[in-house]
Amino acid sequence: MVRDASIIRVMRALELAFTRRGTKMRRLTLPILLASVVSGIGAVAQTTASNPTAADYAAATRLLYPNLQGLVSNETVFPHWIGDTGRFWYQRDGQEGRELVVVSRDGARARAFDPSAMARALSPLTGTAAGTGLPSELTDLGLSDDLKTFHATFRGKRLGCDIETKRCRALDVSVLAADLLPSPDGRRALLTRGNNLMVRDLLTGEEHALTTDGEDALSWAKTPYFSSFMTLPMLKAGPPSAPFQTYWSPDGRYVIAPRIDERGVALWPYVEWVPPEGSRRPVVHQVRVPLPGDRATVKVEYFLFDLQTGRRTALRLPEGYPELSWPSGWAPVLGWSRHRRQAFILSRTPGWKKAAVFRVDLATGAVTTVLEEAAATRFEFNPFWAPSNVRLVGDGEEIVWVSDRTGWFQLYLYPTREIAASLIQRAEKAGCKAILFTVDLPVLGKRERDRRNGVTIPPPPFVEANFVGIEMKGHAWRTVTWDDVDWLRSITSLPIVIKGILTAEDALLALEHGVSGIVVSNHGGRQLDSAVTGIEALPEIVEAVAGRCEVYMDGGIRRGTDVLKALALGARAVLVGRPILWGLAVDGARGVQHVLEILRAELELAMKLSGCPDLSSINRSLVKLT
Repeated sequence: MVRDASIIRVMRALELAFTRRGTKMRRLTLPILLASVVSGIGAVAQTTASNPTAADYAAATRLLYPNLQGLVSNETVFPHWIGDTGRFWYQRDGQEGRELVVVSRDGARARAFDPSAMARALSPLTGTAAGTGLPSELTDLGLSDDLKTFHATFRGKRLGCDIETKRCRALDVSVLAADLLPSPDGRRALLTRGNNLMVRDLLTGEEHALTTDGEDALSWAKTPYFSSFMTLPMLKAGPPSAPFQTYWSPDGRYVIAPRIDERGVALWPYVEWVPPEGSRRPVVHQVRVPLPGDRATVKVEYFLFDLQTGRRTALRLPEGYPELSWPSGWAPVLGWSRHRRQAFILSRTPGWKKAAVFRVDLATGAVTTVLEEAAATRFEFNPFWAPSNVRLVGDGEEIVWVSDRTGWFQLYLYPTREIAASLIQRAEKAGCKAILFTVDLPVLGKRERDRRNGVTIPPPPFVEANFVGIEMKGHAWRTVTWDDVDWLRSITSLPIVIKGILTAEDALLALEHGVSGIVVSNHGGRQLDSAVTGIEALPEIVEAVAGRCEVYMDGGIRRGTDVLKALALGARAVLVGRPILWGLAVDGARGVQHVLEILRAELELAMKLSGCPDLSSINRSLVKLT
């Protein structure tokens, strides 16, 4: 065990910081470990003679990635959130072995139970001697949401323990093998055998083939080789995986599965120079791995299987789709519609320049494009290792499509017009539909909360993504005039929406200078103390504009009733800021979706209680100004 004091201090500091933040993170990894490895390699290089000795090679071998595993405890934390309570638990290595720690909303930490006492309670079921910690063979450790029950798997058996009484018992729950993909009702499972896809009856063990035409390099639902990161581990003997990117329908009647075509991909040798089996002779593994620049790559084609009729239908996506997506966190099948008997597939093209959602008619296999987005360079819906930020809502009534492009490009007037012009050109090429011109920030206001929280823009080498390759010469804003609006209109044909208008006079001037929309906003109340709020300024601006351009409102939207008030006072729509960030911090894309769902549900409820069957029936009589 590494006992370097600096590493341990950083580890504890990061763990403490993690528990205080209250945000949902999939994993927290310690970067100091890599830095230690690099510095260690440098030290070896400096002290080694020109002719390395066996001891030198042994020292270098100890720095190989597999040999570093387990040298630092708790370098990664995986939080498990407890319902909507704001609490979570995680597993860590303590002084007495593994333990589960519960973190409260305010960051207080406590062990879920005494691991030594729980080990003694488990001993009759596991047949292991009760030591100072939980048995090392326990897997799939977990807690119930009420924190009263601990459960785990031991050699294929599920065990459950009452935390208060320390009584444990074997649960009547079978643990499926890792190569099985169970149906929703738990009666059947899919698996691959050879190069084909099979269905197994979990009650009788009987199997029948869904496909019989699989062959080497043209297989059904077998995980292909992608890169050196995964190739060798996949070649080694180990637990098999469930069918690759394969999905059951909710009623268990349909299956969508891919056929993987690697025939056009050239073989690539991977040399295992030091086989762990003890051989001194390197082992060469021949695998099919596409390399950058190859014209031939791995191809995938999705098929729909009707298990009731035995029908198999190829899903004909438009040309260019689908690109083989990896890892499987990017789920090609977004979901299903029971009522309409439809499935929805998310796919993208090679190079990630286009992405689309396709609707599949389960009765015919017909494919229809629901929506599609394209970019001149590339775009992503999500961090590479995370699920996509696209969600199917309800029974397929709506799709939440979270893109990195809103369709509007928000522009501040930077030190020179040349910078603004270059950004607008990029926005046009990226397909933006309007310029949102922020005019209420000639200088930064005195943001005392930011000062208390230590909010600063990091110094170089940090560079904001929009300004890579652009000389900013500091963040010196300058006063915006109506001449700047005229200049914007002269260099772009995109509609211009001005954000930061608070008076009827400015609204009329904006119309005179040809704007297409106005956002009534006081910049979230962060610029000028005692400034009028957006909701207060909204009525006079709507009256002055008199329908000649669209009027939106920004600021203070926290509930659905806030949206209703703004619409009643004449806003075409509202902009939501902080609640979106709060949702993002708590649960990523799902958190943002949840915030929007809350606002929409609250708005619909408020409309019903106010006697408004639709948006057009909302009027000013709903609001009494005081």
